[in-house]
Amino acid sequence: MESRRLQERILAGILLCGLLISYTNLNLMSHTPSPPRVKANNSSPPADPEVRSLPVTLKALEPERFPKIFVYPLPVRFHSAMVAQSQSCNSSMFSAEVHFHRYLMSTPSVRSEDPDAAKFFYIPVYSTCNLTTPRPQVLRTGADPHRWQRRMVADALEWLDSHDSYSHYLWGRGGLDHILTATHDFGRCFTHRDVGKGVTTSDGLGRFLGILRSMVYLQYNGDTHAGASCYEAGRDVVLPPVSKFEYELPEEMMESMQPVGSALKSPWRAMFRGTTEFKWFGRQDPGYSRGVRQALRRLYGEGETKNEGVVVTVAGEKVGAGEYLREMAEASFCVCPRGYAGWTQRFADSVKAGCLPILISDHTSWPYDSFLRYETFTISVSEADASSPGRLPHILSRLTFSEISTKKTNLLAVRPLFSYRSIQTQYWDSK
Repeated sequence: MESRRLQERILAGILLCGLLISYTNLNLMSHTPSPPRVKANNSSPPADPEVRSLPVTLKALEPERFPKIFVYPLPVRFHSAMVAQSQSCNSSMFSAEVHFHRYLMSTPSVRSEDPDAAKFFYIPVYSTCNLTTPRPQVLRTGADPHRWQRRMVADALEWLDSHDSYSHYLWGRGGLDHILTATHDFGRCFTHRDVGKGVTTSDGLGRFLGILRSMVYLQYNGDTHAGASCYEAGRDVVLPPVSKFEYELPEEMMESMQPVGSALKSPWRAMFRGTTEFKWFGRQDPGYSRGVRQALRRLYGEGETKNEGVVVTVAGEKVGAGEYLREMAEASFCVCPRGYAGWTQRFADSVKAGCLPILISDHTSWPYDSFLRYETFTISVSEADASSPGRLPHILSRLTFSEISTKKTNLLAVRPLFSYRSIQTQYWDSK
């Protein structure tokens, strides 16, 4: 139980430090202590052995060091009522918006009941829930599925603007101190602009565009490549997607999950199971995954391919969550190529399964990467190498048993930080 509380404290600290960096970078705080930074490897480790075992370096996590967040009391139609109407809102890879709201409401130490004492203002709108709820008319007509998302955000802003108690906070700093969750593929782009088409003024967002551009977004998207506009480094906070194991498997199974011994035995086994092509309203999208997943299928086929002592398995068909978990646990590595955007749920799945993630996504910021030393528990492979014949198994074959074993140990240490179950409490369940 003490270990769980420590992990929750670290998770809260990492997330809030991300917000603190966002706030500091915008020069909105005049004398705030510097946020915790990653230390050099030769720096003194924390005194607590559990903290020392984590591949993350933070200063003491004192709640008073973090900016307090005021949660706007929006009507339930913008959040909890949506979950009651559609359980898919709370059981999909996009459901971090639900979990983060629950975390805030169940953690008084990070929340301010007084808006005048708050440094941030959270707008609890489950816009991704609205986006992912099945809509037959969208499938039938091919209409823009993001119109509902934009309309809902606009309605929430209209509600705040119509209440004198909140409107001056909304406009006071031009949105710089306001937070929205945007946990779909392209984050802030799906909230107030069409990807690749500039700013959209449709669906009631027109007069709010200034503050929407300035807000802090909690999102999965961390694309930093040239021309990317859906993630603002130093402002937005990248969250991990929700693993399918969190909403499809019992918690007891995940808590007892450990990588099987064969995962650390030769030959090394790298597995990928997932979509290698994507159809948008029935039309094939050649730009999906920037061709990486298609290349994996082309190079390694359906089944096993052995090269330089490394077995690579590529499979496209879906299996049950239990079988998928078993496959990951038995593998030495789990291949995590980008999807439409740089992020992928497969990364969260592999962390939960204790399978070393091979991250294939150029120019991407990953969850909490200002604080987590990703090189200690993941393997990064460029999109070009992953798409070139023989390069992936060659790179993996050069890793030693000691390197892999150490990475596995570190992966298990950070695994609780990627779990949304750890921040669920009785507070919310009683509402």
